[in-house]
Amino acid sequence: MAKARILIVEDEAIVAADIEDSLRKLNYEVCGTAVSGKAALEQTQQLRPDLILMDIKLKGSMDGIDAAAAIRGKIDVPIVYLTAHADDGTLNRAKATQPAGYLLKPFAETELRIALELALHRFRVMESAAAPAAGRKAPEPGITDVPAAPLPAAELAGSDDTGSASKVDYLKKINPFSRLPEASIQVLAAECQFRRYASGIALIYENDRSEQGFLMCSGRVAMLKTSASGRQLIVELLAPGDLFGLTICIDEQQFPLTARAQVASEVLWIPRAVLRRVLETHAELYRDFISLIAERLRRSYGLSRALAHDRVDIRIASALTALVPNFGAFELQKGTHRIPITRQELADLTGTSVETAIRITKNMERQNLLDLSETGAVRITDFERLAEIASE
Repeated sequence: MAKARILIVEDEAIVAADIEDSLRKLNYEVCGTAVSGKAALEQTQQLRPDLILMDIKLKGSMDGIDAAAAIRGKIDVPIVYLTAHADDGTLNRAKATQPAGYLLKPFAETELRIALELALHRFRVMESAAAPAAGRKAPEPGITDVPAAPLPAAELAGSDDTGSASKVDYLKKINPFSRLPEASIQVLAAECQFRRYASGIALIYENDRSEQGFLMCSGRVAMLKTSASGRQLIVELLAPGDLFGLTICIDEQQFPLTARAQVASEVLWIPRAVLRRVLETHAELYRDFISLIAERLRRSYGLSRALAHDRVDIRIASALTALVPNFGAFELQKGTHRIPITRQELADLTGTSVETAIRITKNMERQNLLDLSETGAVRITDFERLAEIASE
């Protein structure tokens, strides 16, 4: 199976190198890189790539959209835009060039993979329809069996109608609900609902009004806050058993964050009214929730202090060591802690740019503190030394 050949057009060298690394691990061939619109046009004519990843904001007189228009006037090749600019003017200019995809920075490697596979698939379909007996056949991407369009929401999330018995069993295993009397657990279970979410699907959006909160059952959910510029930053990563999705819905205010599944996840939705009734009748449960909220406040204060005063390498070391208890699977044979996190996610957690996160983690890898050989994961190879950096 031939690999799809991709041309990267990106004027930030460290970003281009990271994209190239991701593409190779996703089983694509990088046939070239260009740092300007003019170079992109020249290399497209010379290399004839199967797809172009085009950053919109390029240095020089020709930006990515101008370059795409010039390329499409000469060669029929799918172009996927990469950009941090999502304003209406940029979108309208980009749409005029009929792109095969549009990825907003920052993006996860999963989003990159899906965008490329869909773009190549659609291009093959259109090419076959236009010239079924002749013409170039685009190589297969790294993963096959991709649908021609995104799956409908009904296929991306669903409910689990296993009944109250399974909900009771689950609540009995989760602190602090495990300390409740049987009757109170039964009341909670009768009103709860399990729901499953595919990777990348939002459970709830920032500023939505919801009558219920959620308890993590499996997978990993990111809690995201949107900045004034429109960028979404990771505030929390929720592991199974985490109650954060319940604590922030106890009052009747708008949901303050967007909750998005980063991997296939399952949560238990609990109506606010039912949760509040249980809290009001069980003082010990109320105290547990207050303690949890207080702990989150302390962590938020610590993060604010770190963002203001600590060096980036200290923040990254602190974030990685803090993730180990909930997400760091220990690999006995290698003696490493494997954390399923991308460097974009790590950058969001530590309030830095992805370029800086890449540079710092690469440096840590050279010091034998980390292993970055796996796409979408970081392995801690020397936890003690990393913890020492975190405590500086």
